[in-house]
Amino acid sequence: MSLLLYGLCQPLAPVFDLSPRIDRYTGCRASLNYTQAESPAKEGVTMTIANRVEDYLVEQGAEFDVINHPYSSTSMESAQLAHVPGDRIAKSVVLEDDRGYLLAVLPASCRVDLGELHRQTNRNLGLATEYELDALFEDCEPGAVPPLGAVYEMDAIIDDGLAEQSDIYFEAGDHERLIHVSTETFEMLMGDVQRSEFSRHL
Repeated sequence: MSLLLYGLCQPLAPVFDLSPRIDRYTGCRASLNYTQAESPAKEGVTMTIANRVEDYLVEQGAEFDVINHPYSSTSMESAQLAHVPGDRIAKSVVLEDDRGYLLAVLPASCRVDLGELHRQTNRNLGLATEYELDALFEDCEPGAVPPLGAVYEMDAIIDDGLAEQSDIYFEAGDHERLIHVSTETFEMLMGDVQRSEFSRHL
C-alpha cells in the first residue's frame, strides 16, 4: 500500500494517509509524493529511488511522484507497463569520446542521431560500455540511468522534444519505478545544459 506524506504545520507530528494514491495521468499507484519541506529521510520513510537522485530532488525542493510498474528492460517497455506515452519518458543514453562523457536525454520513443550530435558538438561520440555505466551510476541498477547529469557530475544535452510535453517521467534508478514531475520541474532539475534537436522517432 502506498503512502502519501502531507506537509504539516508541526513537523514533529507527522500524519500519514494509508489509502492508495493514484497518479492522475497513468492510473498507476504512486508510492510517494512530497516537496522539500517534507523530507522522507528525516521522517524515516524508506525511499525506492537512487540515493543521489533522492538527495538532489529534496535539495532542489522538487515536487514529484514515484510511480511503480512491473519490471521492464527498456524505456519503451516502462512506458507501456506504466501506461505512459513514450514521448513523455525521458530516457538517458550515455555517450563518450576522448573528451569525456555526455548524457543524451531524449524521449523514449526516439533514438539518438549520432551524426546530428557530431555536427552540433563537434565530438565523435560513441556508446559508453556497461562496465563504465556501472561505475558512473553505482547507486543504480544496471541499465536504469536517471537523466540528471548534474547529480553524476556529467555534461548533458536535452532533446527539444521533451520540452513539448506537459509532464515528464524518468528512471528512478531501478527497473520498476519512474519519477513523475511537471515539465517545468524537469527543466529546473536539468539546469543550464544544452538543448537542441538530435533525435529521430523509432
